[in-house]
Amino acid sequence: MTPSVVIVFFSMLQIHIPHPKISPMSSSLKQVKTPPPSTVMTLPPLLPNEDCASVTCSDPLTYKPHGTPCGCVWPIQVKLSLSVAIYAFLPRVSELAEEIGASIRLNRSQVCIEGANAASQQLAKSTVLINLVPRGVKFDDPTAKFIYKKFWQREIFIKASPFGAYEVLYVLYPGLHHHRIRTLLQ
Repeated sequence: MTPSVVIVFFSMLQIHIPHPKISPMSSSLKQVKTPPPSTVMTLPPLLPNEDCASVTCSDPLTYKPHGTPCGCVWPIQVKLSLSVAIYAFLPRVSELAEEIGASIRLNRSQVCIEGANAASQQLAKSTVLINLVPRGVKFDDPTAKFIYKKFWQREIFIKASPFGAYEVLYVLYPGLHHHRIRTLLQ
Protein backbone atom coordinates (compact mmCIF):
# COMPACT_ATOMS: atom_id res chain seq x y z
CA MET A 1 0.00 0.00 0.00
CA THR A 2 1.24 3.53 -0.76
CA PRO A 3 2.11 5.66 2.34
CA SER A 4 -0.41 8.28 3.48
CA VAL A 5 0.13 11.89 2.50
CA VAL A 6 -0.64 14.63 5.02
CA ILE A 7 -1.07 18.30 4.15
CA VAL A 8 -1.93 21.10 6.61
CA PHE A 9 -2.45 24.71 5.67
CA PHE A 10 -4.09 27.33 7.82
CA SER A 11 -7.11 25.54 9.31
CA MET A 12 -7.19 22.43 7.18
CA LEU A 13 -5.59 18.99 7.47
CA GLN A 14 -6.26 16.44 4.79
CA ILE A 15 -5.14 12.86 5.08
CA HIS A 16 -5.38 10.79 1.92
CA ILE A 17 -5.37 7.04 2.45
CA PRO A 18 -5.49 5.06 -0.77
CA HIS A 19 -7.85 2.09 -0.74
CA PRO A 20 -6.58 -1.36 -1.71
CA LYS A 21 -7.17 -2.23 -5.36
CA ILE A 22 -9.15 -5.48 -5.18
CA SER A 23 -11.94 -6.49 -7.47
CA PRO A 24 -15.29 -6.57 -5.61
CA MET A 25 -15.89 -10.03 -7.04
CA SER A 26 -12.54 -11.37 -5.82
CA SER A 27 -12.56 -14.17 -3.26
CA SER A 28 -9.55 -12.56 -1.60
CA LEU A 29 -11.83 -9.74 -0.40
CA LYS A 30 -12.84 -11.84 2.59
CA GLN A 31 -9.21 -12.14 3.69
CA VAL A 32 -8.30 -8.44 3.38
CA LYS A 33 -8.82 -6.12 6.31
CA THR A 34 -10.16 -2.78 5.21
CA PRO A 35 -8.29 0.24 6.56
CA PRO A 36 -10.01 2.38 9.18
CA PRO A 37 -11.74 5.48 7.83
CA SER A 38 -9.40 8.39 7.32
CA THR A 39 -9.21 10.93 10.12
CA VAL A 40 -9.52 14.63 9.49
CA MET A 41 -7.90 16.94 12.04
CA THR A 42 -7.97 20.73 11.94
CA LEU A 43 -6.03 23.62 13.38
CA PRO A 44 -8.03 26.59 14.63
CA PRO A 45 -8.62 29.14 11.87
CA LEU A 46 -6.31 32.13 11.79
CA LEU A 47 -8.56 35.11 12.24
CA PRO A 48 -7.86 38.76 12.95
CA ASN A 49 -8.85 40.34 16.26
CA GLU A 50 -12.62 40.10 16.70
CA ASP A 51 -12.92 43.88 16.37
CA CYS A 52 -10.99 43.80 13.09
CA ALA A 53 -13.35 41.73 10.95
CA SER A 54 -13.45 44.49 8.31
CA VAL A 55 -9.65 44.29 7.73
CA THR A 56 -8.41 41.91 5.02
CA CYS A 57 -4.71 41.12 4.68
CA SER A 58 -3.34 39.57 1.48
CA ASP A 59 -0.23 37.39 1.30
CA PRO A 60 2.59 38.12 2.14
CA LEU A 61 0.99 40.44 4.72
CA THR A 62 -0.76 39.04 7.78
CA TYR A 63 -2.89 40.33 10.66
CA LYS A 64 -1.38 42.18 13.61
CA PRO A 65 -1.25 40.17 16.86
CA HIS A 66 -4.18 40.14 19.28
CA GLY A 67 -4.18 43.08 21.65
CA THR A 68 -2.82 45.55 19.08
CA PRO A 69 -4.70 47.98 16.82
CA CYS A 70 -6.21 46.48 13.64
CA GLY A 71 -4.08 46.30 10.54
CA CYS A 72 -1.83 44.29 8.30
CA VAL A 73 1.88 43.76 8.89
CA TRP A 74 4.80 42.20 7.08
CA PRO A 75 5.87 39.07 9.01
CA ILE A 76 9.22 37.34 9.05
CA GLN A 77 8.42 34.06 7.30
CA VAL A 78 10.27 30.97 8.51
CA LYS A 79 10.16 27.42 7.22
CA LEU A 80 11.55 24.63 9.40
CA SER A 81 11.97 20.91 8.90
CA LEU A 82 11.35 18.92 12.11
CA SER A 83 12.40 15.31 12.64
CA VAL A 84 8.95 14.28 13.85
CA ALA A 85 5.94 12.86 12.03
CA ILE A 86 3.06 15.24 11.36
CA TYR A 87 0.63 13.32 13.58
CA ALA A 88 3.02 13.74 16.54
CA PHE A 89 3.60 17.42 15.76
CA LEU A 90 0.00 18.64 15.41
CA PRO A 91 -1.02 18.32 19.08
CA ARG A 92 2.07 20.35 20.04
CA VAL A 93 1.65 23.37 17.75
CA SER A 94 1.20 25.80 20.67
CA GLU A 95 4.22 24.38 22.48
CA LEU A 96 6.44 24.96 19.45
CA ALA A 97 5.18 28.55 19.14
CA GLU A 98 5.95 29.20 22.82
CA GLU A 99 9.49 27.81 22.51
CA ILE A 100 10.24 29.87 19.40
CA GLY A 101 8.83 33.04 21.01
CA ALA A 102 10.92 32.56 24.15
CA SER A 103 14.08 32.03 22.07
CA ILE A 104 13.71 35.28 20.12
CA ARG A 105 11.99 37.43 22.76
CA LEU A 106 8.55 37.59 21.11
CA ASN A 107 5.19 37.15 22.80
CA ARG A 108 3.35 33.91 22.05
CA SER A 109 0.76 35.95 20.07
CA GLN A 110 3.53 37.08 17.71
CA VAL A 111 4.45 33.52 16.67
CA CYS A 112 1.87 32.08 14.27
CA ILE A 113 2.17 28.53 13.00
CA GLU A 114 0.62 28.96 9.56
CA GLY A 115 0.79 25.41 8.32
CA ALA A 116 2.58 22.09 8.38
CA ASN A 117 2.88 19.03 6.20
CA ALA A 118 4.66 15.71 6.09
CA ALA A 119 7.74 15.60 3.91
CA SER A 120 6.63 13.60 0.87
CA GLN A 121 9.67 11.32 0.78
CA GLN A 122 10.29 11.28 4.55
CA LEU A 123 7.01 10.74 6.39
CA ALA A 124 8.85 10.80 9.74
CA LYS A 125 9.60 14.49 9.12
CA SER A 126 7.36 17.56 9.09
CA THR A 127 7.77 20.91 7.39
CA VAL A 128 6.39 23.85 9.37
CA LEU A 129 5.57 27.35 8.08
CA ILE A 130 5.79 30.12 10.69
CA ASN A 131 4.98 33.83 10.60
CA LEU A 132 6.71 36.01 13.17
CA VAL A 133 4.51 39.07 13.54
CA PRO A 134 5.74 42.52 14.59
CA ARG A 135 3.71 44.54 17.11
CA GLY A 136 4.05 47.60 14.88
CA VAL A 137 3.87 47.80 11.08
CA LYS A 138 7.24 46.07 10.65
CA PHE A 139 10.23 44.80 12.59
CA ASP A 140 13.01 47.33 13.00
CA ASP A 141 16.28 46.37 11.27
CA PRO A 142 18.20 45.29 14.41
CA THR A 143 15.31 43.05 15.55
CA ALA A 144 14.89 41.47 12.09
CA LYS A 145 18.64 40.76 11.88
CA PHE A 146 18.66 39.36 15.44
CA ILE A 147 15.84 36.93 14.61
CA TYR A 148 17.44 36.00 11.28
CA LYS A 149 20.78 35.19 12.95
CA LYS A 150 19.14 33.23 15.80
CA PHE A 151 17.49 30.91 13.29
CA TRP A 152 20.47 30.44 10.95
CA GLN A 153 22.94 29.97 13.82
CA ARG A 154 20.55 27.34 15.28
CA GLU A 155 20.14 29.26 18.53
CA ILE A 156 16.40 28.64 18.73
CA PHE A 157 15.71 26.32 21.64
CA ILE A 158 13.31 23.65 20.44
CA LYS A 159 12.98 20.59 22.68
CA ALA A 160 14.31 17.56 20.88
CA SER A 161 12.09 15.06 22.70
CA PRO A 162 8.75 16.17 21.18
CA PHE A 163 10.04 17.81 17.98
CA GLY A 164 13.26 16.02 17.05
CA ALA A 165 16.11 17.86 15.39
CA TYR A 166 15.25 20.91 13.31
CA GLU A 167 16.67 22.38 10.14
CA VAL A 168 16.06 25.93 8.93
CA LEU A 169 14.89 25.90 5.31
CA TYR A 170 14.39 29.64 4.96
CA VAL A 171 13.95 32.95 6.77
CA LEU A 172 12.33 35.61 4.56
CA TYR A 173 11.92 39.32 5.28
CA PRO A 174 12.60 42.45 3.20
CA GLY A 175 16.24 43.47 3.56
CA LEU A 176 17.49 40.11 4.83
CA HIS A 177 19.90 37.97 2.83
CA HIS A 178 17.93 35.61 0.63
CA HIS A 179 20.91 33.56 -0.50
CA ARG A 180 20.51 31.43 2.66
CA ILE A 181 17.32 29.80 1.38
CA ARG A 182 17.58 26.02 1.32
CA THR A 183 15.40 23.86 -0.84
CA LEU A 184 14.18 20.36 -0.19
CA LEU A 185 13.73 17.83 -2.95
CA GLN A 186 10.21 16.58 -2.46
